[in-house]
Amino acid sequence: MTDTRPFTGLKIEGRRDRVHLDTLTSMVPEPLREQFRRLLEGPRAYKRIGRHGDRTYWLSQNEGSDLVTLEVTLPTYQSRDELLQVEQELMPDALPQGTAFRTRPVSDAFDDSPETAAVLHRVDAALARGEHWSTVSGGATLESLRRDWRRSRGLS
Repeated sequence: MTDTRPFTGLKIEGRRDRVHLDTLTSMVPEPLREQFRRLLEGPRAYKRIGRHGDRTYWLSQNEGSDLVTLEVTLPTYQSRDELLQVEQELMPDALPQGTAFRTRPVSDAFDDSPETAAVLHRVDAALARGEHWSTVSGGATLESLRRDWRRSRGLS
């Protein structure tokens, strides 16, 4: 991993209701949709939906939660821009009214490099501020983001 290619996938989380589930289903490639629907009806757990092209699709749902997560993993490390392109390919052009999805990047679970931890920390901070995960650049630090924010408001 490098500081500019820290991501291995994307998680898209939505409520467990008809509109959100229909939209998540539309993000799954056609050959895997029936399996996705079957897994939605089964026990709530983390399950592999299947592989299509170079992407592997996963379903995560926890007992007692009204949230469902579609995870798409890729075979190589992705930059922010590459992963943003994947997200744009998955998301419909227009979301149905009343839907909201939370997206976040996925990193290699076995990557314990400090660079990856720093990028993920910045992503978490951006999400906590209500920003999209892609607002975090690979080269930015929390301090540089703080400086830029202060400068943009004339506080520097």
